[in-house]
Amino acid sequence: MKTTSLVIILLSYYSYVYSQNEIDSIPLSITYDEEIVVTGQYAPTDVEKSLLPIIIITKEMIEKRSATSITEVLQQEVAIRTQRDGVLGNSILMNGLSAKHINIMINGVPMIGRSNGNLDLDRIQIQNIERIEIIENAMSVDYGTNALGGTINIITQKNILDSWDAHIMSQIQSNEQYNISAGIGKNWKGINISANYNYSYFNGFSMDTLRTQEWNPKTQHNFIGNINYSIPKTSIKLAYNFNLLNESIDDKGIIKLENFPTLSYAKDYAYITNTQDHSLSMLGYLNNKKSYFFDGIISFNDYNRKKIGYFRSLYQNPSEDTIDNLDSDTTSFQAWNTRLTLASNYNKKIDYKAGINIRYDYTAGARINENNASITIFGVFASFRYRPITALTINGGIRVEYNTLAKFPITYSAAIKWKPISFMQLHLNYARGIRTPSLKELYLDFVDINHHIKGNPNLKPEYAHNIRLSWKLNKAIKDNHILNLSINAFYNYIEQQITLFNYETDSLGNYIMDLNSNKYAYFNLDEYQNWGLANNLKYQYNGLTIQLGVNVIGHYNRLSRDYTNTIPLFNYTLEISQEISYQFKKIGLTISLFRRDYDKQISYSLSYDPISQEDVIVQNNLDGYGLMDLNVSKSFWNKGLVLSAGIKNIMNVVQVNRTGLNGAHSSGNTVSVGMGRIYFIKLLFQPFAIKNKNQKSLSEF
Repeated sequence: MKTTSLVIILLSYYSYVYSQNEIDSIPLSITYDEEIVVTGQYAPTDVEKSLLPIIIITKEMIEKRSATSITEVLQQEVAIRTQRDGVLGNSILMNGLSAKHINIMINGVPMIGRSNGNLDLDRIQIQNIERIEIIENAMSVDYGTNALGGTINIITQKNILDSWDAHIMSQIQSNEQYNISAGIGKNWKGINISANYNYSYFNGFSMDTLRTQEWNPKTQHNFIGNINYSIPKTSIKLAYNFNLLNESIDDKGIIKLENFPTLSYAKDYAYITNTQDHSLSMLGYLNNKKSYFFDGIISFNDYNRKKIGYFRSLYQNPSEDTIDNLDSDTTSFQAWNTRLTLASNYNKKIDYKAGINIRYDYTAGARINENNASITIFGVFASFRYRPITALTINGGIRVEYNTLAKFPITYSAAIKWKPISFMQLHLNYARGIRTPSLKELYLDFVDINHHIKGNPNLKPEYAHNIRLSWKLNKAIKDNHILNLSINAFYNYIEQQITLFNYETDSLGNYIMDLNSNKYAYFNLDEYQNWGLANNLKYQYNGLTIQLGVNVIGHYNRLSRDYTNTIPLFNYTLEISQEISYQFKKIGLTISLFRRDYDKQISYSLSYDPISQEDVIVQNNLDGYGLMDLNVSKSFWNKGLVLSAGIKNIMNVVQVNRTGLNGAHSSGNTVSVGMGRIYFIKLLFQPFAIKNKNQKSLSEF
């Protein structure tokens, strides 16, 4: 014991001396604005000083990928797996946990409008994104429900550095997808005002010539605006942000009575989504010494989705199109959210943070029991940060909530960061996560000829234990060689996981799980757990960047408890992310190659065999596949004009094989994962960048 204590003291002393005598290993030219993080922090903090495991996707990285959606941006992150649903849109898994366990925010405001727990990420336009901050740790103390598996904060551009800013962007792809964006902004005496319009059109894609399409046609109109005001002689900023979206998706049906042209028709669906998001925020240091930081936000979100069923007359059918009122409905969500935090920033041994969070959620629609439902959550939270020595930081936090379901959930977290030398860090994070049942899980009433799904008002919250150990090395070697290496181990354990399961009712009307039934309801099943190792290596030298990420995840099989000899305790998947790019700085040319490989997915489920009248185990398999993209970008006139071109999905992947039970919105023995090889060209014009370059050139004479 004495020997161990002596070693710790010597290492701590060494780290203190080392940190006092050696400058940071990463040059200032490398750690600039995008390395400042805000999500879950006491105050805006350099990423190297954060206690949380954070991934930052900068605007430059987004532009290198020439993405048209958030899904394409996140595709290269080794901890994230993207997935597609034919009806619900694109969603993600993060470290093996589904999107219902991930808190997705825009400028600190949680998104609403989840379908089956997932958010369609393609609702988010990427043209105005400044950066994305990803926290791979339960953040329930800071953000409450849905932050059980991690948090993604999408931060849009707010500040205009010059007096005027404007852009026009157009991207055309060979899969008949077109994107156009235009924006203008003005900076005047501490006031930033900007407005942006984005238009996206996609004509749909299918491997066959049938009228139905695997990827439905979609049109989006998106308008984003913000006003930011910096109070003179202070660091306090006030901001108003709004985001308006109109989205239309056409789901074309199979032609009926095709051999009888005068009677031919099809059953089509139109999904029309309208959202509006508004937020008022105030943040900044409350005194000149910057010892107290305040962050407050009040937001309102409105989500409205119409499903309209049509009988379309085709060929020579003289009948007019008619709406199927029995197969049409509207679902709406509204949310008010207030979050206020005050944090000390003494930069001494002890700092604290305290806050309140009040949230009101409301939903209405024909698929909700009694047509509407609501829930209100009141939360208070606090945390402290203690630095006994320069190299060691300890953090702890707690959150207490009350909600109108008469629940009093309590969550807590703890973290230790040790920096034995300036370029090396060791993090240990623990968090008690929580996810309150959603309004749909509680009150859904979706019964028609094809579905029978019920909510369960007796559901309990999901709780989780989240543990993460990470080691990071950021080392600048002479001659501009920079090496970033991280090794992460994580473990998630979820209690009372909410899942759809077959059911029947007893004589008292209570839900009883029954595998033989074709009716479904939400239940708190026993548990889920997973664990994994994620490693990331990044090497930079002048304009060269090489990056390799490897993620191995073990997924728990719940059925293994009852079928010990048949089903393994865990199934494992391997995912690999690779990037190589080179920037020719003198001529403004960048060439980037990205690749992402997905391992085979295996899961097990029970099915009832009517012939043997017994439950049988079904192994579900989804084959592995790889995606590769190439992007070439050339800038002119101080980036006033940027031309990009390239190929997406170079390996021409369209479908992968699947065996086992089909999903709720899929059928057949294949799953669509790509639209084949896609060629694109992108043009970005920023006139004031050219003007500023000319002004700078004149001032140099």
